[in-house]
Amino acid sequence: ELERFRCNSDGVTRHGDCDPASNKYCCSPAGWCGNSAAHCDCGFPYPKCRNLRKEACWGNTCGTNGECYWDDTQKKMSCMCKASYYKDTPSGQCYKCLNNDHCLDNEACRSRACQNVCGSGCAQDAYCSAQNHKMECTCLDSLVGNPYPDHSNSGCFECVVDNDCSIDKHCRNNHCSDPCHDYCKSTDLATCEVINHKPICSCREGYKLLGQTVCEATCFIAENKCSEEEECIHHNDNDYICQAKDDSSNVGTVVSLVIFFVILLIIIVICILKRNYLSHKSRKAIEAFNNLSKSATTTLASAVADNIQQ
Repeated sequence: ELERFRCNSDGVTRHGDCDPASNKYCCSPAGWCGNSAAHCDCGFPYPKCRNLRKEACWGNTCGTNGECYWDDTQKKMSCMCKASYYKDTPSGQCYKCLNNDHCLDNEACRSRACQNVCGSGCAQDAYCSAQNHKMECTCLDSLVGNPYPDHSNSGCFECVVDNDCSIDKHCRNNHCSDPCHDYCKSTDLATCEVINHKPICSCREGYKLLGQTVCEATCFIAENKCSEEEECIHHNDNDYICQAKDDSSNVGTVVSLVIFFVILLIIIVICILKRNYLSHKSRKAIEAFNNLSKSATTTLASAVADNIQQ
């Protein structure tokens, strides 16, 4: 026979009746009983005496950030979030944040947690500041570029374009440098000056630019329009003049060749005449031809020698 227990004023029992006003001992037909403190009057380990309110939170899904409690109004268990946590109505779970308003100004609500907006950092040579839950990246003093890290061209540099440098410098490999450095190829013939970030080569007297960086003697470049019979002479205003070539040496060579062939022809003629007259003329005639041949040879040889000396 089951021992009788007294029910308290709330009459929390199952499968039986309890009269709070009578303050009588009562028990359910199945032997279950309980009171307002959710403790069994009989105490454990009685198998048929159960803690109904405590059992309601067994296996609860409030998660680590929530606490289960008995809702007397709805007569069921419910979840209460711990301090500084917020309840997501659809799921009933408790999270550190549901939106940015639940976080500090330098934090943003990401994956239901408040995270520092500068945690990922900015690009190289840039610093981060938080404004209204957003990351603000700024290049360090005097540097320019894209300070945010999530771009292919991110980074802060001395320069990105020429206008980031002073007017006598240009931007090369993100650094302001002298555009005249190693620009003019003929350094001993040219001078370089910078005009609006651009290098300009100027050649010294007697030379002109071939392209933009090479100085060439005026007479050697394509502007030379002298004929084959003329030679190019530098002019003092970076120009040239065409002057007739001295052909005396060429003329002397031609004359020498003509004289040589004339002498050779005369000798051949004399030899032919000499052979023909051997059988028909007297010895005296032959001697006359010999003398003529010697005289002609001597005269022509002397002329050739004089021409060569000239």
